[in-house]
Amino acid sequence: MNFMKYIFICFCSLLSSIVISAQSVAINNDGSVPDNSAILDLKSGSKGLLIPRMTLAQKNALVLPAKGLLIYQTDTLEGFYCNKGTPEVVSWAKISMEGSTGVKGYYVAGGAVFPTSTIGFLTPTISITITAGQKIHVTATRALGGIDDAHNLTIYGGWQLASGGPITAVGGGMFGLSVPALTRIPMTVSYVLENLAPGTYKVGMVGASSDPKWENNDWGYVSALVY
Repeated sequence: MNFMKYIFICFCSLLSSIVISAQSVAINNDGSVPDNSAILDLKSGSKGLLIPRMTLAQKNALVLPAKGLLIYQTDTLEGFYCNKGTPEVVSWAKISMEGSTGVKGYYVAGGAVFPTSTIGFLTPTISITITAGQKIHVTATRALGGIDDAHNLTIYGGWQLASGGPITAVGGGMFGLSVPALTRIPMTVSYVLENLAPGTYKVGMVGASSDPKWENNDWGYVSALVY
C-alpha cells in the first residue's frame, strides 16, 4: 500500500464518524445527524468528553480566557471551573457537584449569648466551607426580650472566619429595636453572602445593645444554603 492510498483510507475512515449538516457537526458511529440546536453533537455509548485538564497555576496563567471557558483543575480544590467574567476581568467559578441540584443545606438550633454593647453572634452559628464563586443564603431567627423593658437593640446578618478574627455585619441592619417587659419577640435576618474568598466561615445573626436588659431570650435557629 503506497503512502497516498494509506492517507486516503484514513481520511475516509475519519469522515465515516463525522456527519456535517448545515452548520452543525456530529461525531458518532451510527451516522445520525447533529441536533439543529448544537454546533457540535457528540454521541457514544462507550466514551466520554475529556475537558482540558490543568493545575491552578496553569489556569491562572491563561492569557485572556474567553467568557464561558471550561477547564478541569487537577490540584487545589479540584473540579470543573468556568470563567464567568470576561477575558479582561477574569472570574473563575467552580462548578458545584454537591447533590443533584448543586445546592447544599445546613441547619442548627441552640442557645447563644445575650446582647451586649459589643457586636457578637446572637444565634448559634453554622460553620460552612465554600469554594470559589459559591454563595451562602442565610436565615437566622431568635426570640429576644427582657424581664424589664429592653431598648436600643441593633441586629444584622453576619459572618466570621472560622479561625477567628473580627465579625463582619452584613447590610444596613435594624436599629433601635425595643420590647416591653416580660415579652419575647421573634426577630429574623435573611441575607446572602457572595464574593467571599474560598474558606470556612461562621454565619448567623449578629447584634449589639447599650441596654443590659436583653436577658429573657429563647433558642435561636439558623439555616443556610450554599450554591
